[in-house]
Amino acid sequence: MLDGIPTQANGLHRLWSSAPERLVSVLLQTGSESELSLYWTLCKVWSDQGHRVLVLDGSSAEQARAPGLAQVLAGKTSLHRCVLRASAQLHLLPSADGIRALCQQAQREDFDLVQEITDLTPGYDLAVLMAAAQPLAILLRGTDFVPLMSLGPDEQGVLRSYAALKQMVAQSGLRSALLAVNPPDDEPLAEQAWRGAQRVQDCARQFLDCAVEIQLVQRHHTVAGAPMNVYPLACRTLGQALPWTPHTTY
Repeated sequence: MLDGIPTQANGLHRLWSSAPERLVSVLLQTGSESELSLYWTLCKVWSDQGHRVLVLDGSSAEQARAPGLAQVLAGKTSLHRCVLRASAQLHLLPSADGIRALCQQAQREDFDLVQEITDLTPGYDLAVLMAAAQPLAILLRGTDFVPLMSLGPDEQGVLRSYAALKQMVAQSGLRSALLAVNPPDDEPLAEQAWRGAQRVQDCARQFLDCAVEIQLVQRHHTVAGAPMNVYPLACRTLGQALPWTPHTTY
């Protein structure tokens, strides 16, 4: 599998270089290390392939010394003065309070999140909205968004994921989701995680009329501690993202 990675990455680069600008919706459930590690790895893959990525990070709260989305929305600072630069192509913006502010704006009949993102993100061609189920449902109501979810390996993870789907279906009319399974190195636990994902998929289809696609994150040669191969998940997530039209100036 290691031998196939450069070819796979080159193929994804050709695909992404011709893709329209997009808004990726990512569901935050626990904010655990494993969940966030997967999401940040995806963002790095997208940036490594040439995208200018801005992460609206709902897991990080704005502070007086570290302003973020809330201050940008209030006109107190500019976006590019408060982004955190993980690399030249990957920028992060603390957004917990700002996402709540956007949810209040979403009560307007003319609210359009895609347009709001367009106005906020000059120079970026990929925005990642990372938030909990309720704000995602409120902000993306009326769109064909397909949120990315990460499934925890235990029974509580299965219940959390199903509850989040149920909430988004009820509040936004969600019809499909992408469920990432990052299995533990332990084989019995990996099988348990896979069965849990299938339970979520079956229950969502039967009781919520929601189609859940399962995407397995593989480890190279199944060696404990080996790096994740997230290229297939990165490609699939980007393909399901909402297109948008950013400003061309930076």
